[in-house]
Amino acid sequence: MKNEDGCEICLCALPPSCQPIICTLYCEHGFAKNEGGCDICQCACNDVLCDLYCKNGFERDENGCEVCRCKAASSCPSFMCLMHCDNGFEVDDDGCEVCRCKPQPTCSPIRCLMYCEHGLQTDSNGCDICQCA
Repeated sequence: MKNEDGCEICLCALPPSCQPIICTLYCEHGFAKNEGGCDICQCACNDVLCDLYCKNGFERDENGCEVCRCKAASSCPSFMCLMHCDNGFEVDDDGCEVCRCKPQPTCSPIRCLMYCEHGLQTDSNGCDICQCA
């Protein structure tokens, strides 16, 4: 636990006060948690049990979870583009960024029965997730 100056102090941390979530996802390994330790409407990843040593880390599946396959080393040339893209740059077939903006993501509707005073949080694609901001 930290004091008001940001220094570590020796006190037991209070358990987080999490709001219950109403989420229609079925998650085989339970829900993912936010930085406060509270469930969010997103499936948790199963720990990867893998004997591979991967210098560049593991590949990820369509849900963003690591799988037991090594990520290929990046062979992209250095990238420089003189424009700003709110959603980042597109990538080519080799996974290298190109100087074209990614289109605005199309988000699937979510069923979230929570009221959030400051709105919902968004995922890495800019789509709402069932967690208060």
